[in-house]
Amino acid sequence: MRRYVLMMAMMVFLGTEILALSTPVGQLTLYRLMALGCWPILLYSTIIDSRQIKIDVNNPAWLHPLVYLIWLIWGLFSGLWAGSFKHWVQASFLLLVGVSSVWALVLWIENRFDWNKLARSIWWMMTGLLLWGLFEVFTNTYLLADLSKLDPYNQFALGWTRRIPVTIFTNQNDYATMLIAYISLTVVRCIQTKQPWWKVLYLVYLLLTGLLIFLTDSRMILLSTLLYFIILWLLEYRIDYSAKQIIKLAVLAGFILAGVIIITPSFREKVMHLIHIVGPSMNTGDSRRMNLWRNGLVLFSQSLGLGVGAGNIEYQMQMQPFLPVDGFTNIHNWWLEILVSYGAITFVFYVFSYGMMLRQLFELRNWQPVRRRQITNVFIAFLIVYIFASITSANNIKIEWHWVYFGLIISYLRIEYQHYRNEKEGYYELINHIA
Repeated sequence: MRRYVLMMAMMVFLGTEILALSTPVGQLTLYRLMALGCWPILLYSTIIDSRQIKIDVNNPAWLHPLVYLIWLIWGLFSGLWAGSFKHWVQASFLLLVGVSSVWALVLWIENRFDWNKLARSIWWMMTGLLLWGLFEVFTNTYLLADLSKLDPYNQFALGWTRRIPVTIFTNQNDYATMLIAYISLTVVRCIQTKQPWWKVLYLVYLLLTGLLIFLTDSRMILLSTLLYFIILWLLEYRIDYSAKQIIKLAVLAGFILAGVIIITPSFREKVMHLIHIVGPSMNTGDSRRMNLWRNGLVLFSQSLGLGVGAGNIEYQMQMQPFLPVDGFTNIHNWWLEILVSYGAITFVFYVFSYGMMLRQLFELRNWQPVRRRQITNVFIAFLIVYIFASITSANNIKIEWHWVYFGLIISYLRIEYQHYRNEKEGYYELINHIA
């Protein structure tokens, strides 16, 4: 099964156009087929082969697959009140595929050797997308992109600095979000290798990634990248902040930001553009996005906290455009997408799981040796910046690589907790033997 899940994880980076078939539900890709195929294989292993599935309830990492399963069940249940059956079927299908891949990775990636192979396989596929993006930028050759939308004013002909990389993605923001995850895995590879020339090569890849993020013109991803390296640098120092200290730092940062807004006219004008609901300021992209979020919150309140149903945000936005959004319907916010589509219960479970994932990683780094602690720091930094970076992408349910990536992080947690427990038990056995 290890080879199967490795292949499944790699296939997600082919996107929905390469080696895919069109169906009424959506594109049928190799990744989706393999993710759904995990369930019959699981049944065959348990019923016919009589193999036991190991779910260790004492391992805290199992919390996250269970939360994803609750999310899936609620998403399927939301079809009872969803306004558009077609949109509900499509979203439920993608949710089923995503949750299936997470469970497959957590179940069948059982040790550090398997995990390293998985991380390496994903890194190579992401590297392929990095090189593809460079090819697009320097040759002005786009194999899958719709140039009528991407370059309506023919700016790409003016030079490589005007071109935007997208590869398999619909837009540059989705591609830039993937590059943040690629940075994390490249840093992991750099930590793991002992060859100096490989470290130099990884550094080159990081610089090229930074260049592509800059060319995407995605402000949030660019800021998230800078924040990522700042957090990673801070985590190298073993400073344990209490909850009280963190709150004080957050309040101080809030006062500093408020001071900047009050003192700087250009910054104040930018904030006022976001606050305005109608009028000339509404025509800006940021104000339009804020109105989309406001519309989403209105839809959430109308659903009495249950959510409008899987995949039904855009449908409801078309039916009930409370605030002007110039015809746009995609909410462009991963967190609000979960809240508005799947309701308060699912949202609370997801946020709790996300917070616990961070807490568990912080717990792990307290006992890990230096090299393992550095890898843990990488994932802590990624999870923190992904809170902001995920707001940039248009629709994370459809951008399927993130399911595999979170499966990678959760399987890392499960394996590291198992190692910690084994070492602890071995230590107590040694003490008892000596005694």
